[in-house]
Amino acid sequence: MARAASAAVSALADLLYPEPCCACGGLRPARPAPGKKEVLSPLSACLCPRCLDLCLAVEPPMCPVCGVPYAAGVNHVCSACSQASPGFTTARAVGVYAGPLRRAVHEYKYRMHRGLARPLGRALANAYQAFYGPGTNDLAIPVPLHVSRLRYRGFNQAFLLLPPHSGARGWDIPVQPRALVRVKRTKTQLGLSARERVQNLKGAFAVPDPALVKGKRVLLVDDVYTTGATARACAKVLFAAGAQEVNVLTLARVGW
Repeated sequence: MARAASAAVSALADLLYPEPCCACGGLRPARPAPGKKEVLSPLSACLCPRCLDLCLAVEPPMCPVCGVPYAAGVNHVCSACSQASPGFTTARAVGVYAGPLRRAVHEYKYRMHRGLARPLGRALANAYQAFYGPGTNDLAIPVPLHVSRLRYRGFNQAFLLLPPHSGARGWDIPVQPRALVRVKRTKTQLGLSARERVQNLKGAFAVPDPALVKGKRVLLVDDVYTTGATARACAKVLFAAGAQEVNVLTLARVGW
C-alpha cells in the first residue's frame, strides 16, 4: 500500500512539476526513478533519461596511470605515460567529456548553475569509491582559482563538488581547500594548445604551509581533465612540498 502511494505521488509530481534537463532543456521526471547503481546514476537528478544514456562512464579498459579510457582492448599504459611520467601518481574521472556530460559541466561552470554541484558531486563521490576507496588517500585538495576569477565567478567549481557542499557521502578524507593556492592570474585554458597550457600555468600554484601535505597521499580534485597541464602544475608544487602521492580525480576527462 505504501509503495503504491509513493508511486502515485511520484507520478503526480512528474505531471505537475516537470523539470528541465540541464543538457537538452527537455522535461525530465521531477523524481527520477532509481537506476543502476553506477558512477553516473546521480546525474539522473539533472539529466533526462535519454541524455543520461548518452553519457559515457570512464571504465576499463584504460591506462592505469593517467586513466585515459580505450574504446576496446585491455588495460595498458598509454604511449604518453610510457614515454614520460605524467607528473602525478594516477588520474581518474567520472565520465568522458563529451555530449550531455560536457553540456552539464558547462552549465555548472560557465553559466554559474551552482545547484548542479550536488548531483555532479555525488557522481564524483561514486568515482572516488570505485577507483580509490577507503584508506587510499589522506586529504582532498580542490584545484584553486585565482582570487580575481573567484570574485568573478562567485565560487570555486572544484571546491563545491566536495562535501559538505555537494552533500555527497562516501568520502573518508578531510578537505583542505587552503593547502594549495593560485598565486598567478593566468589566461583561460580554453583554446590553448597543450604547450601553451603548460606555459600559461608556470608558477601559477604554491603550497603556503608544506606541513599540511608533507608525507600525505593527496587527492587533487578538479572539474575537467583535458591535457593534464593543470594536474601536472599542481602536482609539481605538492611533491616539492613533500607530498607522498598526488592522485587526480575529475568530473570529466577527454576520452580516446
